[in-house]
Amino acid sequence: MGSRAGLPFHHQIAERPLTWHDYLELFIPLGSQCRLRVGDSVLNLGRGDVLVMDNLKLHCVLDFPEPQLRAIVIRFLPDFVYSFGSFSIDHLFCLPFYHQIEGQPHVLRRTDAATARVHAALARLLECYFDKAGLPYSQAGTKVFFLEVLYHIARQVRVSEVLHPGGRDSRDEPQLFPGRVQGLDRPNMGAVFQPGTADEWGSSTERNLPSDRRDCRPCGVCGPKLFRPAVQGTVRADAFALPHGSAPGKPSARRGSRLKSPKKRWQCSKPRVSGPIILRRMRLKKNPAFRSGLFMRAARILWVLIATTLHLFCQRSAIAGAGDTSWMLKAKYGIFMHYQYRILLGFSIATNPKFPEPALMNAAQWNQFVDGFDVKGFARQMAEAKVGWVMFCIDDHYFAWPCAPNQAFSDYTGYAPGEKCSRRDLILDLADALNAKGVKLICYFAGLNGYMKEPKVSAGFSDSTPRGQYNDKTPPSAESRKRRLEVLREYCGRYKGKIAGWWFDGIGIDSYQDKPNDWWTIGSIVRQANPSGVIAFSYGSNEQACVRKGLDDFTGGDTWSKQDLKRLTPTRLPAQDRILWQGKIYCGNVYHGQGDANQYSDQELIDWINTCNSQGGVCTLDWPFDPKTGLLKDFGFTQLKRIAQATKGIAQDSGGTE
Repeated sequence: MGSRAGLPFHHQIAERPLTWHDYLELFIPLGSQCRLRVGDSVLNLGRGDVLVMDNLKLHCVLDFPEPQLRAIVIRFLPDFVYSFGSFSIDHLFCLPFYHQIEGQPHVLRRTDAATARVHAALARLLECYFDKAGLPYSQAGTKVFFLEVLYHIARQVRVSEVLHPGGRDSRDEPQLFPGRVQGLDRPNMGAVFQPGTADEWGSSTERNLPSDRRDCRPCGVCGPKLFRPAVQGTVRADAFALPHGSAPGKPSARRGSRLKSPKKRWQCSKPRVSGPIILRRMRLKKNPAFRSGLFMRAARILWVLIATTLHLFCQRSAIAGAGDTSWMLKAKYGIFMHYQYRILLGFSIATNPKFPEPALMNAAQWNQFVDGFDVKGFARQMAEAKVGWVMFCIDDHYFAWPCAPNQAFSDYTGYAPGEKCSRRDLILDLADALNAKGVKLICYFAGLNGYMKEPKVSAGFSDSTPRGQYNDKTPPSAESRKRRLEVLREYCGRYKGKIAGWWFDGIGIDSYQDKPNDWWTIGSIVRQANPSGVIAFSYGSNEQACVRKGLDDFTGGDTWSKQDLKRLTPTRLPAQDRILWQGKIYCGNVYHGQGDANQYSDQELIDWINTCNSQGGVCTLDWPFDPKTGLLKDFGFTQLKRIAQATKGIAQDSGGTE
């Protein structure tokens, strides 16, 4: 469609839609922060805060500073928790949802002591919910841990104590239930509703409530067909605030209403305590019509067990703060680039000698190598072979030499910018080039526990005491952890969503078990920068281990020799704790990044990739590359394209199109 010259163009971004619903809801943001509108209030929530949503108020997410917002939203019907046959005390689980005071939302902040217990129960809930192999026990576990979440919330909010500070006996309560009316805390105001069935009160689903009426809400704790105001029609609910001792006039039943004898449904009584009264005991009517309707709803709930919806305000999905690995499964395989100074010089643990003399490595040569890397040519190679991801080394496990500047590294080690860290930010350039081709970049980082052969760097990180050949015998000190994580934080903050994740090398099982700056700090740093970022730890004693449950998303999968590919599969060497299995091999005839020929046949690699994919795993392959340009050597790149053709149906002469 064309446009005329001088014709102004105007477009207005629509406001985020408001919504309300009759199911109960918990909202837990996973990003850094967000703002929500609930009724007339605006709430600021931070990462890990737990909001008990006022579900009958119009609400929506207003804004968030990050490009994407992720949140866990758990929605459920009240009769999943408290229904016919439940113990009367079970209604306490739902009280925080029904006792809502205008301007005083129920929010458990991340720093509250109870919130940590909620988070722990929530993590176990989600673990059971997604454990399809553990049925039916995982379903039972889902409900158990969900009730634990509600228990901790109820204990923190303590609505029951507010309503009944004197510890009233539930056996003394009449069969009445108070409506929540704005201004009810005034001493001479009160409105009390009596329970009734759907036939007596009208539709059981509250729809199209006027905004000025939503402060009055009957309770749904006893079931979906109870507690409707006496003037309930088919689509409207009215609320009254009455002086004590008076009674409302008889309302007229509107056309289409199924209301019967509304006058009998109203009573007024002065609350025993100031403020609204919510009864501890509620009895259900046991007529056949109600019982049948309730059991039908219960049957639907039992099929699902819990109506849990993970609302991730982004294009990807993830589980409880963990990274999303679904794209890796879809992509099938990726490439590892051992871009490290000693590898470029021809040294590795497969050569003799294994390590270069320190005098052979200098800033001028290192910067020359990094400046010569052809990021556009490399990105073209990856796109042509339909590679899903590239794992690329920021640094070297033994000698550091980062290929990207880092001010924290320079400050702590005393090396000037460009003297140890390269002047060029190769990672940033590479990320831009790969992302433009639809290939994801995962960064290798050894800085959490490495650099043992560089004394000046080790001293700068307060880690001068020898900790074993690979720094795996003793965890880094508290100060060392702090400094190393500051380096990681600078990189994560710079690259954000441009990189898809991190592969951390040289990790011991207890390297970051102590606070402060423990395992969870690593996860926080990575996912504050990129909430979808994936994490793997290379633990040499078991490369299919889950080093920290709930933190790493896929296994390190590393190998250091030619492998029997029939044995290196997910079924024979399974990943721990159901994280994504990864197998990582080098395909050159010397070592990672080194060689002048291939050591596996095409069919061996094709069969291995197909087998691992069919068993729920992914593969990362490493071929020799030219140290001057960073491009894969011709014999390796040609083999990679043949593998792509066989595993993804890509014609070699098609320029990479399928």
